[in-house]
Amino acid sequence: MSPMFWRHPRRAARLSAFLDGELDERQTSALAEELVFAPDAISLLRAYRQLDKLTRSALEPVRYPDSNELCEQVLQRALADPLPETVNRPSAPPGHRHIALLATLGLLITAGITLAGLRWRRLV
Repeated sequence: MSPMFWRHPRRAARLSAFLDGELDERQTSALAEELVFAPDAISLLRAYRQLDKLTRSALEPVRYPDSNELCEQVLQRALADPLPETVNRPSAPPGHRHIALLATLGLLITAGITLAGLRWRRLV
């Protein structure tokens, strides 16, 4: 095989057919023998495999998580696995607790508004 394997359309088509499993046993073994001595062809074959993997992953349908199911799992895990009483929980100064509570409340409101907007657009 020539060092510029990709410039020969027939050979590139054979590599594609090899990758797709379209060659018979004789053609597959002949191409495999040629690949041993053509590092350019091997790198092209790797690029074809990566392109094939990317194409297949791009064509898979998008799976959105079910928000209700996720909330149930988080709640069950939180209730089933509380922190042991022996753990020394760091206590924040009283002023910081108020700020943390407000920040948490703000995040929850933001998440609720975002989820409502996504549902309104029928994205969730």
